[in-house]
Amino acid sequence: MTAGPGFWLEKIYYFRPDGTPSCGGDEVHTEYFVPYKDFIKAINALYEIRDVFKHLVHVSHFRMVCADNIPLSPAKGQAVVGIHWTWKRRHSDILKVLPIIDKTLAQFNAKPHYGKLFHLSGKRLHELLGDDLR
Repeated sequence: MTAGPGFWLEKIYYFRPDGTPSCGGDEVHTEYFVPYKDFIKAINALYEIRDVFKHLVHVSHFRMVCADNIPLSPAKGQAVVGIHWTWKRRHSDILKVLPIIDKTLAQFNAKPHYGKLFHLSGKRLHELLGDDLR
């Protein structure tokens, strides 16, 4: 990484481009975005169900994302916080806990990262994304 002006991909990256991913490449990911104003409540709600999924987690982190006006963006119209999990590669167990996490975060209208594992129904995703799907 370099300091000073430049492209974000030269500054911040999840995996070093010249290195092995954090868990040796044997991992899968989930990330949900909740409104910034609801972040503490969402974390507290997840804390209440932590025993359901904590044994499946390699690492977790949060990232703040500024509001934008990009169609399909989880930050469209509001600042959000991404809640990310790097899972151990135990697909059947992960698929069992994702609906529980979805239900817990539904009260905050959490939006999934579309390139990672999630379990929202198409109907619910349509409700969250609305006119952006047209």
